[in-house]
Amino acid sequence: MLFLRRGLPGSVCGLFGGILLVGGFGNLSLGLAVGAILGTAYTFALPHPIGRDGAAADRAMTAAAFGLPMWGAINVILLPLFAGQTPQWTAEGMRTLFPALVGWLLFGFALGLFATGAVHLAERLFGATPVAPARKIPEVKTHVVILGGGFAGVTAAINLEKEFRADPTVAFTLVSETNALLFTPMLAEVAASSLEPTHISTPLRSSFRRTSVVRSQVSGIDLANRRVQLSDREETLPYDHLVLALGAVSRVPPGDGIAEHALEFKALADASQKEAGAVRYEIYRMPPPRINHYEVVAAWTDAKAFDAHETAAHTLQFRAATAQGGRAWRANLYDQRLYKAL
Repeated sequence: MLFLRRGLPGSVCGLFGGILLVGGFGNLSLGLAVGAILGTAYTFALPHPIGRDGAAADRAMTAAAFGLPMWGAINVILLPLFAGQTPQWTAEGMRTLFPALVGWLLFGFALGLFATGAVHLAERLFGATPVAPARKIPEVKTHVVILGGGFAGVTAAINLEKEFRADPTVAFTLVSETNALLFTPMLAEVAASSLEPTHISTPLRSSFRRTSVVRSQVSGIDLANRRVQLSDREETLPYDHLVLALGAVSRVPPGDGIAEHALEFKALADASQKEAGAVRYEIYRMPPPRINHYEVVAAWTDAKAFDAHETAAHTLQFRAATAQGGRAWRANLYDQRLYKAL
């Protein structure tokens, strides 16, 4: 029945359409045979069932467009090679084959138009072509949510993908504030123009095969209902297993006054990174012999964002606190020459 619905209409339409190819092949039998083969293949490639009425013109134009590459492959290349000649690459050679090109375009148009109508008629007479059953996708039974897009979160996602491989019943979601993994130890090389920014950053979505990436901040975790609340949306992320990879937190010893009087570099960096217009803000400790020296690597979208950072409360607080130290702290902690040059 499938041959009656598809094969027979295609071969008949291709056989009659092959008359238009005879001039290009120079042989009646060859032209008709090629037309019948292409017609049969075309009708088998049509949707199952054929689809809505009025699509014949669209398919005719599409089939006509395929006439150009068919002409180039067969008449320009293959037929001369079979005849022991070189392909007709030259303008003069293609000009002599122009009538064959017209024949291919007309053949494609006629095949798309009449084959669509013939298949419509065959499906009315013999019934619609049965649709192959859709492949059943297994239901996701385990959902793993990873919080954090740093080294720990990305490594966890990659290893979980390797462990479960193609198991469709396990799904992974990674939540990150940024859409790229940044290799922060080499930011100084970028600032010194030794490396390009793209050399030390990798897009998260292209790093995974089956892990979904959600760019957002975590505002809360409902442990009882196993859900993660995000800061920029009302819906929550359900999970069966939760991986916390949100980064390091400074440990301050209790009872010695450090927590009350110390000002952390990390607190300054975290507050600066959240400012509007902040691209990057990192603080690095210099290696020996420059003990107790630190380097700030920062990037801003424009001068307005940088000026806002200069007058921010955490910036003023940090500078005021360091200015109260000994002689070493009264030096210029921020080299403004780099910012002015940029």
